[in-house]
Amino acid sequence: MTTLSLDRFRDQHGDLIRWCGAEIDSCLTIGEIAPPAPPLYSCAETLEQGWAERSAA
Repeated sequence: MTTLSLDRFRDQHGDLIRWCGAEIDSCLTIGEIAPPAPPLYSCAETLEQGWAERSAA
């Protein structure tokens, strides 16, 4: 079983301009179930990991 994500859905279904109504609904549903991590959160998480590695060294 593959994990659904908005990026993977877009990769499988191509250009947004050519999507039908069902594909748009599916994308919106995936976004509600598994929203992408906000960029600031993932950036902060990366910085926190870097600080943890430096303090451990």
